[in-house]
Amino acid sequence: MKNLIKLVSVVLCNLIIVLVSVLFALDSQAQSYQQCKVQGKNFRCLKNISYGSHALQKIDLYLPNNVQAGIKMPLVIYIHGGGYYMEQVNRNSGIKGTMPARKYLDDGMAWATIDYRLSGEFPFRKSNSMPYPVQMADGARAIQKLRQIASTHSLDKNKFAVGGSSAGGGISAWTVMHDDLKKANSSDPVQRESSKVRCLGLVNTQTTLNIPEVIDLLDHPDMQEPDEGLSYLYGLKLGQWARAPKYWNRVLAASYLEASPISHLDASDDFEVIMVHSSSIGGYGSGNIHGAEFGRYLSTGEPANIAKDYGRTNLKKLGIKNQFYSSLDDSQMVDQVFGFLKTCLRHRMEK
Repeated sequence: MKNLIKLVSVVLCNLIIVLVSVLFALDSQAQSYQQCKVQGKNFRCLKNISYGSHALQKIDLYLPNNVQAGIKMPLVIYIHGGGYYMEQVNRNSGIKGTMPARKYLDDGMAWATIDYRLSGEFPFRKSNSMPYPVQMADGARAIQKLRQIASTHSLDKNKFAVGGSSAGGGISAWTVMHDDLKKANSSDPVQRESSKVRCLGLVNTQTTLNIPEVIDLLDHPDMQEPDEGLSYLYGLKLGQWARAPKYWNRVLAASYLEASPISHLDASDDFEVIMVHSSSIGGYGSGNIHGAEFGRYLSTGEPANIAKDYGRTNLKKLGIKNQFYSSLDDSQMVDQVFGFLKTCLRHRMEK
């Protein structure tokens, strides 16, 4: 009898220890969240999540309120623009942008924004040591990191959307169209996660980063050489390409191919995308680096002669679901992207 009592006592003690450990872990997780004000309303957030060793490899994660216990949330990831060379003034700058955090949070979706390393420090010349542009690789790794911590924060890793404006859209498109960077047998748990996302939102985005192709697409006397963003991405000074275009096109050919999201588009892709362009940039023929020519090119392959010259396919030809708007005001862009991503995530949930 004494042995039985002793055994029961040991079992009860172990159960109490396990229960206390679980409660402590849950309490620690709850304590890790801050309260962050997003356009006048408080939400739980976790700031400065590291996904690499560089100071700019950080993620801010925001979670909706009143989430039912046991329910995993979809996540929308916003990637800031800035020509691949400009840092966000702060990561709150995206909160009121074209993918505003509160709109998604109020609808029960989690929202994250990332910083990434910049071309001023890390220009891209394709090589064995730098197979991808650092900015694109960072976008992919940030997605992998968010998947790696998804269960801790009640995120559904199969219900991710990604998007951004200009360079942020370029990074987003690259991660979606490029082959998965997942390495199943890696010793790094982040690399064991998928970098692919199925719902994509592009705002004023350059779908090719091939300098001569960009110039041909925009076909404007004021756009006969690359702007700061394209120049700095490849480690060129402003005006350097124009002094020897044939030389630089030969030197950078492999880099152009790798950096351009449209280069990685093929029949195996499984995603849905919305592309919106602002009415404030002047429409077709304005020569604006954010012009609707880029969205149309990805959507339908027009102009066909340019697509043929550069060997490009397009979304329509591949049967990939897409919406394209060439001229919207800011509020229309916000609403169209929100509606599309919400529908895409719901549709993907049902698959």
